[in-house]
Amino acid sequence: MIGTKRRLSKSFGKYSIILLLITCSTQVTAQECGYVYVSPSGASSGSAGTKSNPANLAFGLTLTSSSNNIVRMSSGTYSFSNAFNMISDVTLEGGFNVSTWVKSNITPTIFHRDTANILSSPSRLIAINCISISNFRLLDIVINMDDAAGDGVSTYGIYLNGCSNYTLSRCLINTGNATDGFQGVTGAPGLPGAAGIGGQSGIEEGDCCRLGGSGSFGSFTGSNSGGDGGLGGERPLFDVNTIFGLCYADNFGTNDGYPGYSGVGMGGSAGGIGGVGLCEGYYPPADSACVVQPTNHGAAGGDGPPGYNGLDGLKVYASYTGGFYLPSSGTTGSLGTHGGGGGGGGGGGAKGCEPAVVDPNSCDTVFWSWGSGGGGGGGGEGGQRSAAGLGGTGGGGSFAIFIWANGSNGKVRDCITNPGLAGAGGPGGPGGLGGFGGSGGGGGKTGAAPDSVSSCNVGQGGDGGNGGNGGIGGTGGEGSDGIAMAIFEDTAGSPALVSNNYNPFEPAIEVDFSGCSNSNVYFSTTAVGNINWIFGFGANPQGSTLANDTAQYDSGALGFRTITLIVDGVPYSYANYITLNIDFTPPEIDVTALTVCAGDAINISTSSTADSYSWTIPGGSVPTYTQQSPGSVTFSTPGTYTINLVTTSCCGTSYTEVEIEVISSVILDLGADTSICYTDPLPVFNAMNPGAVFSWTLNGNSTGGNTQTLQASLPGIYGVTVTFGSCSSSDEIEFEIYTSLPVDIGGDTSICVNDLFPLLDAGIPNMASYLWTIDGNPIGTNSQYLQTTIPGVYAVSITSATGCTGGDSLTLSISEPTVELGSNKTFCDNEQYPLLDAGNPGSTYQWFLNGSSVGTNSQTYQSTSGGIYSVLISNQYGCVAGDSITLTVLATLNGAFTIPGTTTVGATVSFTDNSSPAPSAWIWNFGDNSPNDTNQNTTHAYNVAGEYPVFLIVGNGVCSDTVITTIEVLNDCSSFPLSASFTPTLDTIDLAGLGIAVFDNTSMNSLGWTWDFGDGSPATTVEDPTHTYVDTGTYTVTLTSTNYNCSDASTGTIVVINSNFVPEDTTGNQDTTAIQQVSPLVPTATLSVFPNPNKGVFTIEAYLENPGDFTIEIYSLVGKRILVEAVVSKQWYRNDLNLTNINKGIYLIRLTSAYGSQTKKVIIQ
Repeated sequence: MIGTKRRLSKSFGKYSIILLLITCSTQVTAQECGYVYVSPSGASSGSAGTKSNPANLAFGLTLTSSSNNIVRMSSGTYSFSNAFNMISDVTLEGGFNVSTWVKSNITPTIFHRDTANILSSPSRLIAINCISISNFRLLDIVINMDDAAGDGVSTYGIYLNGCSNYTLSRCLINTGNATDGFQGVTGAPGLPGAAGIGGQSGIEEGDCCRLGGSGSFGSFTGSNSGGDGGLGGERPLFDVNTIFGLCYADNFGTNDGYPGYSGVGMGGSAGGIGGVGLCEGYYPPADSACVVQPTNHGAAGGDGPPGYNGLDGLKVYASYTGGFYLPSSGTTGSLGTHGGGGGGGGGGGAKGCEPAVVDPNSCDTVFWSWGSGGGGGGGGEGGQRSAAGLGGTGGGGSFAIFIWANGSNGKVRDCITNPGLAGAGGPGGPGGLGGFGGSGGGGGKTGAAPDSVSSCNVGQGGDGGNGGNGGIGGTGGEGSDGIAMAIFEDTAGSPALVSNNYNPFEPAIEVDFSGCSNSNVYFSTTAVGNINWIFGFGANPQGSTLANDTAQYDSGALGFRTITLIVDGVPYSYANYITLNIDFTPPEIDVTALTVCAGDAINISTSSTADSYSWTIPGGSVPTYTQQSPGSVTFSTPGTYTINLVTTSCCGTSYTEVEIEVISSVILDLGADTSICYTDPLPVFNAMNPGAVFSWTLNGNSTGGNTQTLQASLPGIYGVTVTFGSCSSSDEIEFEIYTSLPVDIGGDTSICVNDLFPLLDAGIPNMASYLWTIDGNPIGTNSQYLQTTIPGVYAVSITSATGCTGGDSLTLSISEPTVELGSNKTFCDNEQYPLLDAGNPGSTYQWFLNGSSVGTNSQTYQSTSGGIYSVLISNQYGCVAGDSITLTVLATLNGAFTIPGTTTVGATVSFTDNSSPAPSAWIWNFGDNSPNDTNQNTTHAYNVAGEYPVFLIVGNGVCSDTVITTIEVLNDCSSFPLSASFTPTLDTIDLAGLGIAVFDNTSMNSLGWTWDFGDGSPATTVEDPTHTYVDTGTYTVTLTSTNYNCSDASTGTIVVINSNFVPEDTTGNQDTTAIQQVSPLVPTATLSVFPNPNKGVFTIEAYLENPGDFTIEIYSLVGKRILVEAVVSKQWYRNDLNLTNINKGIYLIRLTSAYGSQTKKVIIQ
């Protein structure tokens, strides 16, 4: 069978692949090409998991199997209130458009984990759980977690424990914040100490009530009791002595109070000292002030010292235990000590020393006012220490990826890991307040008059000291601070392979792929600039420079593909972006022959299995077919036909084609007759037409076999017949063997001066000998090549190993062209630019102006501007020559000057040069035959009036220009003596005498004359003219005399009459009465004309004695009627006329009535 000729639907760069595979979406009811399709709102049961009916994620996972193990997830948000539990042997791949299932990095698939169902021991919130699974992948998925809530809760984006053979690729993990630890519990407060007992009051006269108060104790175990108060001073005693047999009191004194006892604990507070006994040597008046002094009172006992505070607990650190991050609580603070007991107050001093009176005879006491001091107050019991505060709980950790007990082959690639904030450790609980110390007992005091508040004449006991406050328990230690980590790996497992080339600024791309090899994958990007795709391993083509393009991946290249997009030199990697899981083999068309004779049949089939087949067989007996193989098909019409096969499968729609040629005859050509040297290899003849049947002959005899080619064995005529079915054709070729070698070292040639001499090549390698000569002399070595060194005639003779010989020769000369463009030139820019000629006909030419290329490959170049023109020529031997010429073009001089338009005779005129650019020479010609002037600016005066041409020629040595204008020189007419005058020979001219008037010009200082004869005839410039009048009338003659610009005029009157004619009447008859009779003929009519003479404007009035009809007529003297008016039934007539349009002269006005006529003459001047 003959295989399919396949082609792609397009060309990829420089590759031409002949398979066309078109991938289209197909509607099926089962999983497609190993993919399960899911969406956030997908189906939860039934026939789902397809593009047209995606499942939800939970149901989609139940549809996976060993062959359907890739879950394509549409974009959108998948919400979870529990951790999502990943399973083994499955790939979750996100980023697909739910409508088109095209993958894009701008349509994210999002897992959203809320804060519900926080797990305990330890407290944790997990988005994706991967426990003891393997062979799974999470690709292009965004994980968003809410912040955790509670005591020390840790957050885990992806939690992996005991996993292996997995890939996490292009996942964006935004872990929620962990929570802080709680504060430790506050310690319980201590109990207060009991108050001390007050001392006895003492007595101012007597010996009682001096006991000190007891210190308090026993309120709680281990308490520190207060010290007992000191005894008040005893009532002092005195001696009774006798003198002369009489008794008397003697040896008076007093007693101090006793000190109080120290309190217990912490060294104990000292008891107060006793008061000094009061010693009064007299009896104070009863209403006198107290005599006791502060020193007589017992001192107060010292306050008990406060208990020591406990030490704070320690902050501890979290640990990783049991597969989790384990926060730890701080230690409990230590206990303080109980407060010390207060010291007892000192006893008050006793009162003594006052005179005592005894009975002299009996020695009995008669008066004794001494008393005992008050007892000191008991010290207060010290307060109980408080309980210590408990330690704070640990803060939770936040982990984007947490890996524990990792197995082999774990990979994390191009993932963006954003852990949340770690929880802070909770502060320790403060210790409780220590118990307050008991108050000391009051010292005893009498309170007798005159001082009812305190003892007045006996020392009072000092107050007992207060018990010290109990110590405060230590603050609990802080809980461990949480930690935030992008990726955590415990050290016991195998390390995962972690890499990250993700660029957050990567351009948007879209990829449409079926997951099959040999299937079109469509790439597109919105990026602009210089685009360069790299499609990865097995891609065909490997890359593209188009924003939108198509590629395929070769068979056997299954797995994941990383693609790279380079924009303006910046690479962006899209890791594991394409999954290929079906090794798809495109269909092929098998035909039994590619060339078919018209009317013959071939067998057409395919071995590929597909869901559907669509055959198109143009020109065949079976034009279309929808089964796997059409079988035998006959082609009747010659031509080239393309057989198409379109198949469909889960990999899309595939198209393949094969081209067959249907012929009516065989085209055969063995080529032209050929010959070789007898030592050369024998040629192979090729009959072409692969697949045909071949029959070879030599000189008419069969030779060779059924092969497309035949190697010649002997000289002769070789023939072949080629057959395709019922079509065949034959051809012959004559083969000869010659005995000399075809040596060719080239034709005669020349080289350029300084060029390398050429290397000559005999053209036939591996000969036995090469003999080179120059001008007949041996040169060189036995080599195929010879390096020439001088001009001359080179020849070579070669001999093959078998003795076949040949030779050739050439003449080598040196070519040295020259170019001469001429010397540099300077000219004016209004001159003809020169035509530059480089000579050397037949060469190639490069023209340059100021170093830039101009012109064409031409021997000549027409210059058009100034500059440095250069030319390089290369003759037929490649020899180069050149020359340059500098053309300096001066700007055209524009001559210009200013003068007044007019001047007067004798006035000095200034001539100012305004030429540009600045000339260097000037020639002025004033047009009045005066000498030329060569100054740039000059003056000149004219002597005669007239219009004169003024010439200025300017030059700069190269360019020149001439400018011409005119100046008019005028006379000063106000002072110029010009007068016009003339006299006519006759002032009345009769037309009967030819009507000729003669004028004599008597003007002074005039050079020109203009005569106007007043009859409308053309003016004349004759100095003394004559003029013939043709009409009667009065004419004003005007003479205008001129001298250039000055003029003067003079006028005179000529009267022209015609004595031979009278006016005609209205019937055409002459009426001589109009001329002959000018006096009234109608005695009853009056005719008036005024003014007379006039300028053509006058009035006619007529008055008749009786009303009647009459006619008014006006005639010239030659009888030409000028005006007629009939007046009916009027007595009085008036008409104002304007005849300024008629010639000046004498005219007749006639009134005609039934009574006769009357004529008047009027002169129009």
